[in-house]
Amino acid sequence: MNDLIDRKALINDMRMIETDHPFDDKEDILETALATVDMQPPVEVVPVVHGEWVNEYINRYGHPCHCCSVCGFKASYQDKNFCPNCGAIMRKKA
Repeated sequence: MNDLIDRKALINDMRMIETDHPFDDKEDILETALATVDMQPPVEVVPVVHGEWVNEYINRYGHPCHCCSVCGFKASYQDKNFCPNCGAIMRKKA
């Protein structure tokens, strides 16, 4: 399994190695750098879900409404680029 790490945090930690440790040879530098990479905590990521606004209809107040194709959430707008209920990124209506 591949772990994802925070690139900026790793770069900061690598820069700290450079200033905190006097090295005698390249092998020490490599071992310390590899240990620093190995100690990085994995970051949590969520999969990106795509959907589209579908099933256009007029609600009881006369406003146009649409449903999220992923979760079925009913919204009275289509101009949002994500579903406020499930977070799906919305493509243009087909």
